[in-house]
Amino acid sequence: MDAQLDATAVVGAETDGTAAVEPVADSAAYPAFHFDYEHKQPAALVVSTARTIPSLAKSVADADNFTRWAAWSPDAATLATVSNDRTVRFWSSAALLSSATPAPPASTIASHFTCAESVYDLAWYPYASDLAAVSMPHQPIHLLSAATGQPAATYVAFDHLDQVAGPTSLAFCPRTGHLLAGFTGWLQRIDPSRSGRVENGARIATTPTRRSRLGQKGILSSIAHIPEYAGYAVASYRRTLGVYDAATDTCAHLVRGLPPATHLAAHAHLLVSSHREAGGLVAAHDVRNLARPLWTYERGDGTNMRSSVTVTPAGDVVMAAAGPGGREVHVTDAATGARRGKVVGVADDLVACCAVRDAWWATTAGQRHYRDPTAAAEEDAEAVERDNALRVWQVQGEYRAVGGD
Repeated sequence: MDAQLDATAVVGAETDGTAAVEPVADSAAYPAFHFDYEHKQPAALVVSTARTIPSLAKSVADADNFTRWAAWSPDAATLATVSNDRTVRFWSSAALLSSATPAPPASTIASHFTCAESVYDLAWYPYASDLAAVSMPHQPIHLLSAATGQPAATYVAFDHLDQVAGPTSLAFCPRTGHLLAGFTGWLQRIDPSRSGRVENGARIATTPTRRSRLGQKGILSSIAHIPEYAGYAVASYRRTLGVYDAATDTCAHLVRGLPPATHLAAHAHLLVSSHREAGGLVAAHDVRNLARPLWTYERGDGTNMRSSVTVTPAGDVVMAAAGPGGREVHVTDAATGARRGKVVGVADDLVACCAVRDAWWATTAGQRHYRDPTAAAEEDAEAVERDNALRVWQVQGEYRAVGGD
């Protein structure tokens, strides 16, 4: 039976700022990388690809092949990127970091997979370092092998018209390994060990009915599991942010009024959201009390592209698409939102994503540009010279113990 949303619980949650999610017992202390913001040492560029990455799709020119997203594998042995040519590339970290600049794709890309449509989202499987799930608009979910670049499993979800539906957001649960996929007005819980058609019993409604004004409607743009709490957060382009109880899959609290969120990140009791409009707003919430944001930060020029935000175990919030033209990466204090420094700011175009793995930060550059049909051929040729490079940086810092009692 499909899990239904309790409308009375949603109404009560909107007036009560306390989210009904139970905390999980504290874990033992572990080492975490702390960014050296006091000395404000600039990040060192380790490697960079050429400003133009060759396109593998005939319909996309090399100059238009910007990289949309990047994500490190759980063991950091592979860096996955999603490009405008509908291709998922798996870069070998060892080959990429040891190569010269510009890094040649032929010797640093372990494998690649060209999708039938534009890629919506990518998520690494937490219990295997070489498996990543990708979603597309009207295609099944593919679980790709980084070693071969081919699907190891396929999951087919269907909408209410029994048509193949592609999720707009993906997230693996770090505790159970199940895949949670977000669609328009509903979620789907998927068992990765069972390939094929997804059972309807795993479908989770985020609104009581399709015509109801209650609950979370619209395109579900991002999902983030909250490790220290038995719950997960879901963002919608309909300007809502919901926190759900993982045990019952019901909405414990619903936040309204924020701009459309494109990306969520969570750590401990902190939930950070990256938004379109409003000067590239970044908002931080305490999941124990969601009545109002803890702090907000305007990165600078707004963008409609999905822009990343990351919360590190050391208490830093790393946000891409910051500064003039969205060409910088800023770091703020997770507790107060105070700016700690600008880490990356040398790209000649929008930096939409910064994938953080301890001291290694990978940034993507580029965005869609529209040519002026009235411009001269010489001016149009100059406009084609863009910065679509993938760069890997090493930031300064040290490992210190966090967590525990």
